[in-house]
Amino acid sequence: MNTFKFKNAQNILMRMEIGDHYDPNNAFYVSGNVSSSTGKKACGWCIDNGGETKYGIAQKFWPRISVRDLNAAAAEELYMKEYWIPSQAEIMPDRLAVCYYDAVVNMGISAAGKLLQRVIGAKADGEVGPKTIQKLQELLKTKTDIELSKSFQNARISFYHLIAHDKDDPNTPQNEDIHGQYERGWLNRINKINKLLLL
Repeated sequence: MNTFKFKNAQNILMRMEIGDHYDPNNAFYVSGNVSSSTGKKACGWCIDNGGETKYGIAQKFWPRISVRDLNAAAAEELYMKEYWIPSQAEIMPDRLAVCYYDAVVNMGISAAGKLLQRVIGAKADGEVGPKTIQKLQELLKTKTDIELSKSFQNARISFYHLIAHDKDDPNTPQNEDIHGQYERGWLNRINKINKLLLL
């Protein structure tokens, strides 16, 4: 595994999850100590619909671990094993790897995989396997990492806009717009990544 590539993607992900308080060298961030307001800010600690959340990891979605007891190293290991490796981000060009990895964490592996497959013209089944990677490699002969990353980020914007304004989804209780409240945050996240990657 390319450790530098993962660390770079993880660093950008933590900027998105924690925000302006993110500092990988902060003692509170490293230890996961949230006993003070400073520690809470350093770890991105909050309690919301996902329950207790730290480093962007919500207790509701990870019942087998204690989010409160997480430190930076354990959080990083979880991200690597549960998102980075299974998503195949490792074998993508640098900028696309960052964009795709962020999408994997933000919307889930299958949804991000389908989005990537649509962008590159592969079968959109959410399984990023050999056929998808082969299609990506073929496309990289004529497209640059920057071009593909921009296309992927634009596809994310369209996806978020669609689900934020889809009031006709029969799976949405009483057709309420439950995603609209998150749209601005999602778009800000993409814009921040684009600036960091010079897209």
